Amino acid sequence: MVNFKPRLCKHCGKPAMKNRAICFICQKQNQKAERLAKAARLDLKRQKLKEMKQDKKELSTKYLDDLWRDKTKEYYGRQCEHCGKREGVQSHHIIGRSNFGVRFDYRNCCVLCPSCHKFGRYFSAHGTPTLFTQFIIKKRGEAWHNDLVVRSRILKPDRKLFLEELRSLKADNNKS
Repeated sequence: MVNFKPRLCKHCGKPAMKNRAICFICQKQNQKAERLAKAARLDLKRQKLKEMKQDKKELSTKYLDDLWRDKTKEYYGRQCEHCGKREGVQSHHIIGRSNFGVRFDYRNCCVLCPSCHKFGRYFSAHGTPTLFTQFIIKKRGEAWHNDLVVRSRILKPDRKLFLEELRSLKADNNKS
């Protein structure tokens, strides 16, 4: 007669299951630990996806346009830079929105009332672009305008840099 020595669990020392190195209780604990680890990995993956979606949203053109509009009005004082009106001011891109090199750059902005922006008969940024360009160069300087033109030639601008710059923008008391 062969006397078999019972196999003991390698974790707790209790008798192990048949053809196994661990007992039933330790196996259940291991399964529970694996489920918890898998749930933690899934939670981490969901959190990363959520952060990626948030980053994607914050770098979207619409979000940056809205942020640019609000921050530039605040920065330039919510007052028309040409006539001084305060009602219904609008942010105007000096170099057009189709140029992504400076589309979200706060320096590419002039705050104007609706009349000076689009509807003025003798002066408007859209109606008389040459007069507007002369006005803005006279107001901010030739060097500023040349710098803006050079920055507009960037083909693939960094949207994260624009986002950080706009978020850190405060109202300027010494407008350039």
